[in-house]
Amino acid sequence: MLTAAVAAAERLEADREAAFEPWQLAAERASYGAQRAERRYRAVDPENRLVARGLEREWKESLKAVEAAKADLARRESERRRMITEQGRSRLLAIGSDLVSLWNASTTTARDRKELLRTPIDEVVVRS
Repeated sequence: MLTAAVAAAERLEADREAAFEPWQLAAERASYGAQRAERRYRAVDPENRLVARGLEREWKESLKAVEAAKADLARRESERRRMITEQGRSRLLAIGSDLVSLWNASTTTARDRKELLRTPIDEVVVRS
């Protein structure tokens, strides 16, 4: 039962990682666009002021887009938290072996076993 819970948490974590990927790609695209705009600006003939001004404006706008994409990525990174750490996984699996010994202990009553069954069910929270 606990192994299934750990596997479900790990699947959920993998899904969250996959959902985070578009923001990482957006930041990379914005950065690439800014580099491209800078190269175009630096390649223009300084004598051609009108074109240079337009390219400089494009470069500055692309730098603003990079900042916005990085800020959005940082915000989403801070909101994202790991569902289960390696330490938490080990502790959860260790609890499983303790539950088996507790369940089979001669001092555990039927009422105690019912409480043990109800506890995980009351504590399960599913988030998407």
